[in-house]
Amino acid sequence: ILVFLPKLFAAILIIAIGVIVARFVKNLVYNLALTMNVERWGRKVWGEDSNPEAHKGNLAQVLGNIVLVLVLIPFIVVALETLQIKSVTAPVVEVLNQILAAVPRIFVALILLGIGYVLAKLVVNLLGRLLENVGINRLTDHLNHPKAKGFNLAKVISQVVGVIIILFFLVEALNALKFQ
Repeated sequence: ILVFLPKLFAAILIIAIGVIVARFVKNLVYNLALTMNVERWGRKVWGEDSNPEAHKGNLAQVLGNIVLVLVLIPFIVVALETLQIKSVTAPVVEVLNQILAAVPRIFVALILLGIGYVLAKLVVNLLGRLLENVGINRLTDHLNHPKAKGFNLAKVISQVVGVIIILFFLVEALNALKFQ
């Protein structure tokens, strides 16, 4: 037991330093996100909120918490290796290392989804206006169904194309994650 106590003390010290560093970085990211007004960007991407002040700082807080965990993981790995209990630390260290290795792939997948969303939104708007200007909505006037009158065929076609674009980028994002 006396041999283990210095290792335990060192591990606790490493975790304490890790928590201090992680909280500092979390606060930096949180304040930076608030300064950059990421809430406004979030409302643009996910739609307008009826009361944006009610959720002020939520996205910045989520980003800060994600960074906190990502900064804390290496400190946990080092603290566990300091204990030198191979039967316990080896599997936990392996899992934490896999999580850290997955972070770049997750960022790539998120970037792909963001690009796909923006591209789909752009194509939906452009294609919808183009088809309306061409007069594709007049085709529904020739149908003998009462619900066909006033049916916006241009909107339906552009929405279907948008969904196909999103699905393509979703598949590519899942490929970037390299699930086994």
